Amino acid sequence: MSGKPTDALIETLRDAAGRGELHDFAPGLADMDLDPANGATWPPEREVAAELLRSILLDPDLRPDPRGLRLRGALVTGILDLDHVALPCPLVLIRSHFRQTPTFEYATLPHLTLARCHLPGLSLNGARVDGGALLRGLTVTGEVRARGAQISGQLDLQDATLTNDNGDALSLDGARVGGGAFLRGLTATGEVRARGAQITGQLGLQDATLTNDNGDALSLEALTVRALFLEGLRVEGRLNLTRAEIGDLVVDDSPVAGLPSPLFASGWQVQDMHGRLRRDRRSAATWLSTQPVFVAQPWHALADVYERNGQPADARRLRFDAARRTTKTAPPWSKPARWAYGLLVGYGYYPLTAAIWLVAALIIASAVIATHTKTFVANNPLAAATAIADSSKGTTTPAARASPGGLTTVTGATACASLANRYPCLRPLLFSLDVVLPPTVSAGQAAAWRPTANWIAYLLTGLKASGWMLTALLLAGVTGLLRKV
Repeated sequence: MSGKPTDALIETLRDAAGRGELHDFAPGLADMDLDPANGATWPPEREVAAELLRSILLDPDLRPDPRGLRLRGALVTGILDLDHVALPCPLVLIRSHFRQTPTFEYATLPHLTLARCHLPGLSLNGARVDGGALLRGLTVTGEVRARGAQISGQLDLQDATLTNDNGDALSLDGARVGGGAFLRGLTATGEVRARGAQITGQLGLQDATLTNDNGDALSLEALTVRALFLEGLRVEGRLNLTRAEIGDLVVDDSPVAGLPSPLFASGWQVQDMHGRLRRDRRSAATWLSTQPVFVAQPWHALADVYERNGQPADARRLRFDAARRTTKTAPPWSKPARWAYGLLVGYGYYPLTAAIWLVAALIIASAVIATHTKTFVANNPLAAATAIADSSKGTTTPAARASPGGLTTVTGATACASLANRYPCLRPLLFSLDVVLPPTVSAGQAAAWRPTANWIAYLLTGLKASGWMLTALLLAGVTGLLRKV
């Protein structure tokens, strides 16, 4: 009980509320010397019963100043129970100590300030705060609950310390915050959660330290927020952004090691990014890779951001990385087809890869033909032999050895000069083009020559099939018909 008689204290506080003046329970004591954590040792003259505060605030004859009831250095005893009430004025307590958890469940408040106070807990479930909830520097040794709360102004928990080792340190599930939630410098032990919350402004977690070794350190599942600031955020536990809808995602410019992880982001949507993620696609991939269970959707969500920001190469590479990781986690029976698709056309994101393989097929075919020209014979041996005979008339040096039948044996190794343009000379590259590419334009090589070695025939047949398939994939990629997986 306060050192003042109860009636005198009531009159003093009613008068302070009527004039909007701060009533100081520790006059002359500087803020640095007024530590609410030591409230249990404060002298009796600083005590004020919670029931007394309730009676003043609910007094129908009270004509409060718009600034409300304002106290500093108070030691509040008992439970301040303001559930389901509509307060007529703001309630402001600064550097005060609560012995028991105050509760404002489903209350209506013009404004609430508990700056630098020390509490065993705080309940604002379902509360409606028409102004702001200014809880800067708050120290709580239990849970801060504001599930389903509606705060029209700011929720300010900057530099607060919340400790609840075995549960939630801060719960904003389903809350609606109109002026932004500021948690810069927050230190929380226990889960910080805002599942299904809607924050019209920003959620600022700059330089906050969140610890929960048993699960999510920060759970923003299904959160809707205009801007999420994670600069300097340190997380020991999981970061859950599953199904979150984020307008602007702001991270450090520092290396990716500074990003909180492991990350859970299945189903999230991000409109824009700032900081290192914006300019460094590799950092985005590294962060996304911290997901304990791979899900492709978060990769595509960030790729969409790069696409909108005029960074199509970064978007394409991020999608390719996602496809490659999808292959790693795919069922064994589907992996061979995915491997082949990735190898040939980069899962549809790099269709020009097919052109590289097509050139490789042409090089292989040309090399084999060029080194085995003697195994190629003319498809029309009579015409080839006649060409040589006609070109050799009147010369003393035979162009080729005559066969027993009197005809000259012609192979791909026969000198082109001997054919004198009367029969196509074997050209390895042109022959490869005829075989490997679809017959849109023919050089006439495949019609004039054929291999006699079976292994070469089989190899060229395989290269032909590959070439036609690669050409089809290349055309599909260029025309946009190629499926991306």
